[in-house]
Formats: sequence, C-alpha cells, structure tokens
Amino acid sequence: MTIQDDPVPVQHGSLGIASFVTAMVGILLFVGTLFLSPSRPISVTYTVNGLLIAFWLEGIGLGIAGVVERTARKVFPVLGIVISAVMIILKIRL
Repeated sequence: MTIQDDPVPVQHGSLGIASFVTAMVGILLFVGTLFLSPSRPISVTYTVNGLLIAFWLEGIGLGIAGVVERTARKVFPVLGIVISAVMIILKIRL
C-alpha cells in the first residue's frame, strides 16, 4: 500500500461549505431580528424564531453529511455544526 492509495482530502466539499454558509446566514438573520420593532405581533415572533431554528437544523444536517463525506476536508462541516448548535442553544435561551 502506497501513499497514493489513500483517499486524501484535497478540497473542501460542497456540503461542508453549504453548512457553514447556512450557519453564517442564520447569524445575520438572528442579528436582523434583534432590530425588529418590539410591538410586532406575537405570531410573527414565533414564526421568525421557528424559521431560524429550522435554518440552523438544516445547517447541522448539512454539516453531518459533510463530515461523513470521505474525500473532502472536514473544517467547514465541523464549523457549521458547532456554530448552528451554539446558535440554537442561544436562541432557545433568549
């Protein structure tokens, strides 16, 4: 067995990048919701919160799929999972 036989991750996978981008866009949306008017209806608040959590859950799913991918680097999927999980915890706490 030579070094060339091993599958070496040489580039970032698209699933990992998608997970990271999803987490970052979710953070931007979260920051945007902080500046919304406090007099908005409660149903809008619940809808926005649910969409944000669903967005981050999608980021976690894409990150898991990116980690499982054998021929891609694991940096972006792991970052996507960690950021999404932390943001879900923060959103539930706030």
